[in-house]
Amino acid sequence: MASPRSLKFVCLVVCAVVMAASTAEAAISCNQVVSALTPCISYVVSNGALTQQCCQAIRGLNSAAKTTPDRQGVCTCLKNTASQFASNSRNVALAAGLPGKCGVKLPYKIDPSTDCKRIKQMCRDNPFDASVDAFVFATEREGFQGIKIAVSETGWPTGGGEAASVANAMAYNEKI
Repeated sequence: MASPRSLKFVCLVVCAVVMAASTAEAAISCNQVVSALTPCISYVVSNGALTQQCCQAIRGLNSAAKTTPDRQGVCTCLKNTASQFASNSRNVALAAGLPGKCGVKLPYKIDPSTDCKRIKQMCRDNPFDASVDAFVFATEREGFQGIKIAVSETGWPTGGGEAASVANAMAYNEKI
């Protein structure tokens, strides 16, 4: 049987690990978010031109925020920044529409009412999505920003066999 002293030590280590895990902080600060999005200010505040630099900043932030604390931190920063524009619904609408105009799918809406605690780490549940993400990440790292990817439905040559049914094709495509 373990001694009381060793049990206390184990409990202390477990508590330290739990506390460290629960206090995970975002590696991306709000100052970094605001600084990165500087090219977007004229678009949001005065309905100026949407620049490539703004879209690159949004893509970069979305790519950099991989962990749950990072995603929640960026979301909270964007939410708080959007709250400053809440008196002007046009500015909030422009900010909320930025990701879509830049072809970026954020896991949350840029809005003062967004619940950022609900944001979780990006999870890929199939190899196809993971492969596409890896390709996009690798090409962006090499300097090719904003590549549009279009995926058509895939299939296999069946020669009209009995497995070639609409139901099987739908099941196949849903799993990709």
